[in-house]
Amino acid sequence: MNTGFVSVIVAGLTPFIVLTLLFLGIGYHAIAWQPPAIWTAQFGPGVVTAVAADSSGVYAGGFGGDAGFHLFLSRYNLEGGRVWNQDFGNFPNEITGISLGTDGVYVAGFMDRGFVRKYDFNGSLHWTANDSRVDNYASISANSGRVFVGYDFNSALIRAYDTNGNSLWTTSISNSSSPPLPQITSDSNHVYAVGYGAVSGYLRSYNFDGTLNWAENLTCSCAPYDVAVDSSGIYIVGTIGTPRISVDSSGIYLAGTTSFSGYLIRYDSNGNHVWTVEIPLSVNSASAGQDGVYVGGAASNNAVLSKYGQSSSLVLFGVNPPFSFGLVALLGAVVVLSLLWLRRQRKRVLRRPKSAMPYSAPKPSEDDSKWMKRPP
Repeated sequence: MNTGFVSVIVAGLTPFIVLTLLFLGIGYHAIAWQPPAIWTAQFGPGVVTAVAADSSGVYAGGFGGDAGFHLFLSRYNLEGGRVWNQDFGNFPNEITGISLGTDGVYVAGFMDRGFVRKYDFNGSLHWTANDSRVDNYASISANSGRVFVGYDFNSALIRAYDTNGNSLWTTSISNSSSPPLPQITSDSNHVYAVGYGAVSGYLRSYNFDGTLNWAENLTCSCAPYDVAVDSSGIYIVGTIGTPRISVDSSGIYLAGTTSFSGYLIRYDSNGNHVWTVEIPLSVNSASAGQDGVYVGGAASNNAVLSKYGQSSSLVLFGVNPPFSFGLVALLGAVVVLSLLWLRRQRKRVLRRPKSAMPYSAPKPSEDDSKWMKRPP
């Protein structure tokens, strides 16, 4: 086959191939303006059930992974490198919450009976407080020298510990509660609890000595699932795909799982939607901060921890910025060069002179030869 003809076909089809790939990529969400997945750490078979992050790193707890059928607590740096890992307990026990204080890492969970543990930032265990009333729905929040645990033991309760593991007080929130409630969070002055009582949802604020500060019944016809607080306010999320909520200075983040996929949503502090991204995880926990949103869960039966950016950008066939923009520039250059080459070939054909055909007299036919004059 003529190589020139093949070149023309390839150059002519290139723009259509590139445009087809772009349209298919947009249709199948392979090309999107969304927060990129910056890194992903996999632990092996299992699930990540709790995540917390601050300037010291990202802390993930769960079961399975490298620990086999044990519980694990791992610390990663903000670039996704593992710093240390601690294994303990046995499946089907569970880590239900992680909270970071100024002096260490506090973990709540269930291991034959409920427990609260303190680790330092190097992974050394300092103490364990066992409490048979702490169930496998317990939540935990550490702040200002206090560690608060919310759990359900025939009724919704909050228990406070000091940083040495000594129990300070326990208070009852509601006579009835629906798992996995209550969920708690705290700031420097108060601890907040959200849950669902006998009639409606509730939000309560307690002082650090366990006395009630104020209480509100939620007016929505919803079952609250998680709560977060910062200087701008208190944020509650309800049960649509078992969502989790995390708040930092950049906004409000919801993470959860539907019947189709995981999701991560960002709102600003005024409640305006910023972005939504589908994520390939069954989500159990999320923590925003340190220029990222850290999501823990499971994918293909493997425990997974992923970091997503807080701002949207171009993600092209799994390629993150700035390389995605370079790939767009490369594809654009290929299309432009193909069109310029075709234009040049067309001009060359149009300017080519017509070939001068040499004249040759027609040969006389046999019938004409008899009429030709013979020489004398």
